[in-house]
Amino acid sequence: AISNCCGVDVGSPHVLIGGTEPGARNVISGNTSDGISVEDSAMVQGNFIGVDITGTQPLGNGFGGLWVSGMGNQIGGVEPGAGNVIAATGPDGDGVGIIVRFSASMNVIQGNFIGTDAGETVPIGNGIGILVEDSATDNQIGGTAPAAGNVIAHNVEQGILVRGSGTRNTILGNRIYSNGGLGIDLGGNGITGNDSDDADAGPNHLQNYPEISLSSLDSAGDLVVEYRVDTDPASAA
Repeated sequence: AISNCCGVDVGSPHVLIGGTEPGARNVISGNTSDGISVEDSAMVQGNFIGVDITGTQPLGNGFGGLWVSGMGNQIGGVEPGAGNVIAATGPDGDGVGIIVRFSASMNVIQGNFIGTDAGETVPIGNGIGILVEDSATDNQIGGTAPAAGNVIAHNVEQGILVRGSGTRNTILGNRIYSNGGLGIDLGGNGITGNDSDDADAGPNHLQNYPEISLSSLDSAGDLVVEYRVDTDPASAA
């Protein structure tokens, strides 16, 4: 590590950091504070953030691997090579991989490896995988398209923590496993019990979690899961 304070700090819009080709990758690691901080309309793709040039050994940044505080940023993507590796944040793995903060909105986080190498073979956890806080609203983590989901694994605490007053932060299609805390935690206080019609307030409206009633294999060997979510569709987070 030959540290700066912050690796890359961008205040202007429409900036590309990295790219989908291997030669476009930056290694942004070993800094005492943040790896990358962006505000509006940046694209961050294909970088190694918090690991060495092999992408498999920890070389963490100080507190935040990647800070997002504005709107319209694309972190990763669905194209081959677009995903970033974001790992080992914090001096003892107690930092946050991606922080979406303040009034950040309309940001998309897709196809990244958060807490593991790009091959999902080496655990290199952060403290928390992704933190969405303050009044951050209308951000998307993952998606339904092929390769849109993030891998969020081996983090010391939660895979994804949503806290503060933000709502409508969509979490779809991610592989979240082997984290020390909950995979998705609304509020940061552990499991929040379901309530009738999901009428309570809080981060992401404290949306009720699915209640699984049946899981079985069908004749083709595919897993079939039946579940229900008790919520008012008009007000769902």
